[in-house]
Amino acid sequence: MKLILSRKGFDSQYGCVPSLIMPDGALCALPIPSYDRRRFRDINYRKENLGRIVSSLTKGRVRGSSGTHLDPDLSRDALPRLRRWLPMFGQVGAAQTHLEKSDVGVGDLFLFFGWFRQAAHLNGRLTYDTKAPHLHVIFGWLQVGTILKPTVTK
Repeated sequence: MKLILSRKGFDSQYGCVPSLIMPDGALCALPIPSYDRRRFRDINYRKENLGRIVSSLTKGRVRGSSGTHLDPDLSRDALPRLRRWLPMFGQVGAAQTHLEKSDVGVGDLFLFFGWFRQAAHLNGRLTYDTKAPHLHVIFGWLQVGTILKPTVTK
């Protein structure tokens, strides 16, 4: 079995702010902005709209209407789901080729980590605790069960 460390979520290039360690200690990994059709406002975190959270934390640089790439997709409650939904993530292009060349396969384990910082409620909104350190935190994992290869149609 291989163990793969995979950096995911907001970073200094994508989003430009850390993901959140919520006031109760729970981790809220912010998915990266992208040109995907899924919007931050479409995603929930514990019954809160992720679009409002992201817009507030980035002071509007990333809006709730901005597209995002939910990868990895680990939380059943993030979106409306089919009954048999399972967590997943996917790679395409160079990232997929790299995994293939490294013989990543069924049974291998991915650990997802990202940039996090403690958050606090201040004047009715979520903000970063300015005294809290910046941390790299493992926030999730998946074990490869099935590898699906995209098909190209012409």
